[in-house]
Amino acid sequence: MPHQHYLFHSTCLSFLPVTTVDSSGRPWGSILVGKEARLEGWIQATYRTISINAHVWNGDPILTNLKEGRERLVAGIGIQLSTRRRNKFAGKITSFQIDSKSDDQTKIAKEKEEGKKTDIRIDLTVNQALGNCPKYITIRELDVYEDIAKARIVYDFPNLHSDTSLPDEIISFIHASDTVFLGSTYSASPADAELYPSHVGMNHRGGRPGFVRASGRNVYIPDYSGNRFMTTLGNIETTPLASLTIIDYSTGDVLYLTGDATNHFGKSAREIMPLQNALTCISVTGYVFVKDAFPFRQKAQIEPSPYSPPIRYLASETSKTLFSDGKSTALLRRIELHSDSIATLTWGVEGGIKIIPGQAVILDLSTLLGQKNYRHMNSGKPSEVNDDRIRTWTVSSSASSVGNSTKEFSITIKLKPTGLITPALFAIANQMKQVKPELLDDSRPVGMSVGIVGVSGDFVLPEHDSEGKRKMVWIAGGIGVTPFLSMLKSLSRRGEEKWDIILLLSTREPEVFLPILASSLVSNSTNLSLSIRVYSSNDIPITNMDAQRYSGRINGKALDEIDELVKRDVYVCGPGEFESAIVRLLEARGVKGDSVKREGFVY
Repeated sequence: MPHQHYLFHSTCLSFLPVTTVDSSGRPWGSILVGKEARLEGWIQATYRTISINAHVWNGDPILTNLKEGRERLVAGIGIQLSTRRRNKFAGKITSFQIDSKSDDQTKIAKEKEEGKKTDIRIDLTVNQALGNCPKYITIRELDVYEDIAKARIVYDFPNLHSDTSLPDEIISFIHASDTVFLGSTYSASPADAELYPSHVGMNHRGGRPGFVRASGRNVYIPDYSGNRFMTTLGNIETTPLASLTIIDYSTGDVLYLTGDATNHFGKSAREIMPLQNALTCISVTGYVFVKDAFPFRQKAQIEPSPYSPPIRYLASETSKTLFSDGKSTALLRRIELHSDSIATLTWGVEGGIKIIPGQAVILDLSTLLGQKNYRHMNSGKPSEVNDDRIRTWTVSSSASSVGNSTKEFSITIKLKPTGLITPALFAIANQMKQVKPELLDDSRPVGMSVGIVGVSGDFVLPEHDSEGKRKMVWIAGGIGVTPFLSMLKSLSRRGEEKWDIILLLSTREPEVFLPILASSLVSNSTNLSLSIRVYSSNDIPITNMDAQRYSGRINGKALDEIDELVKRDVYVCGPGEFESAIVRLLEARGVKGDSVKREGFVY
């Protein structure tokens, strides 16, 4: 190892994720910590060796693997969460001791005693060392919480029956994580063993909370742009096994799982996780879940990695209609600039497209900006490293209803100054306005077309109650009003159906959004009762709608003033924090959170 690596391992680590293999050759990840949760002195490293004196809580797979494992292979990743530093190593265990007794004198306890902890010493030789970049690491400051004596095994299934699924508690635990440790193994054939000897690997995978998805007994890890060494994926290609270890840094709970692993690329990956071109699936064959084990706790403030792209969900979790032929395109027809930061772009589709009011369209803008080129790091604009030029926008106007198609749709977008796509679109619109304003009304001569990847979303209107008015509450934060624009236009054309809707809109730009709302209503519509309550510090313009302004934000009092709140269908659209705050207020007033229809958006 380079000098800085063994110095780093010896002085900077509060914990050490390592990979070992069991008697069946399956990799398992373990979490080693120093005695009394010390930060220095528990690891001694040199150029070729590492010695580890650690505490291990009951349930950690390393206790069994040291005694019964097929090979003494080991790999680890030293990671300092507070600085995003990480260095990997791999090698072979030369000796170990458990409970201060030598290997051949010690028997590993089979009973699962609550709170049992074990002292271990591991000596290993290092034959691989690699420094890694800081991408995808969430910065955390860890404090010593308490000793690991309270560790408690909740699930202990090292060998899972083939028809058993993961419990909901475990799936929720996986979905809450933003950091996982991915273990792999390479078992060399006799012909390759001398040149390419067997080894194991340990790697870090990070993203936004929920980036790893799980369903049934399968766990899916998307592969983001990395250093292109492909060490983990390469191991899995040749030896299709992998482990995953996850720590909850707030509770100290730790999940260990292992299983059969498969890499998916291209079409195969996209069929599992739409729009994701590479992923690894682990079909779990064993798992252990230990509560209150990790002896550190994170401080309240964390710093997510700016490189982490938005979450992509499994096909089974979403209601996307994707077009696989790659031939569907939309031609820009006109642009309406509502302000310097809000615009509506209308597109034409020659063959037509089915879009239910409230749904979103997925557009591929690589024809506008060019295909993404590989960049390992981009400190100036880190989000561009994984940017595939595909964006999802809620449709603000379309002529579709259920079962019908339209040859035109509109999206109302907000400028994100630091983004890649919206600044380009606004630059085009502003150039038209300055040079040739008539192109805003008819943009077809420009010939700007984009690919249509698909249509998504189940944020759509409920079936109408034929016995009377359908009562609804719509709550929107800023540009989150867009799905309601399409719904309003659709409802005001529905003839005999009666709708009673209260719209709560929180915005800093009422002078922009109120006229847009007014334009979405068909004049002389008698079937729709719409009351708009605008929460803003700015005055609202005069329109032909029933609209009133309230100061401040949408709060509990605002919801208390809604007639028959608990009897209404509640729809909420806005940034994630806005939606979560609104749902908490609703739940405090008797509205069940899982009954609230939500359509959040992220950048």
